[in-house]
Amino acid sequence: MGHCVVICAALLSSLGAFLFGLDIGYIAPILECWSFKRDVAHLDDETAKIGSLTAGFIVSIFSLGCIGASFPLVSTYFLDSWGRKDSIMLGTLVFLLGCWLQARAMSIWMMCLGRLVSGCAIGLLSTTVALYQSEVLPALVLLGGMLCLPRSPRWLVQQGRSDEALSALLQLRDERSAREELKEIVANWEAIGHGGTWSDMPRSTKRVLAVGVTMQLLQQLVGMNAFMYFGPRIFHSLHLNENKFQAMNNAVNCLATLPALCLADRCGRRCLLIWGAVGMTISCCIMAVVGLAKDEG
Repeated sequence: MGHCVVICAALLSSLGAFLFGLDIGYIAPILECWSFKRDVAHLDDETAKIGSLTAGFIVSIFSLGCIGASFPLVSTYFLDSWGRKDSIMLGTLVFLLGCWLQARAMSIWMMCLGRLVSGCAIGLLSTTVALYQSEVLPALVLLGGMLCLPRSPRWLVQQGRSDEALSALLQLRDERSAREELKEIVANWEAIGHGGTWSDMPRSTKRVLAVGVTMQLLQQLVGMNAFMYFGPRIFHSLHLNENKFQAMNNAVNCLATLPALCLADRCGRRCLLIWGAVGMTISCCIMAVVGLAKDEG
């Protein structure tokens, strides 16, 4: 029974990754879709382009929502007061609201509002169980499934509800393991309760933190987001079939994760990161040469 609950919790939580990924992927072709340009941007010519400033605002306002909702003062309130489970369900409901606003959008401003609301939802979800974006159906499945899952034992201990924390752990572990884990959670919470400063953190922990933050920063600076958000425009400017090449771009981005899953333990994370960086450098150089040749010719 415990293994089934653990597997169910992992599968339902993983659905949130679709929320982030699909919201990044779907906006690029939508910006070039004629029905969107006609009904939302109110353009009369099918070949007309949405202004760069407007397109950039539609794309970036989603990230602003993510930043705002994941800001420590905001996310900490929900984590401590609502708990992980209720925060996930709230974030899912807010995301569904954002989807509805985008689906019903009849103007750029309503579309931006929907993107902002969806971004706030993802910002909240990403700080609870590292959930990223999907469409309405997976969100509904996630919402319904969370009703059947136990609350976070750690949050229950923080609220002084140790008996309920033990009950939650018993759904996931055998009795001996559950009681041992509860003691560890209580001890950790009591240690945290005494507070601490940056200087109290060991140097080894600071180094790990710095590496983690740097990796997240570099991941955003590799230039991939430009193709995810504005791929059709870039390919069109190179006189390529934008839909065909954007589909290829997204397919490769998705399929490339499969060998990474198999090679992560065999080759090591560092090796994959180095060779991945080499591959991205080569790709960026090729795109730069193609773009330069197009400008000159």
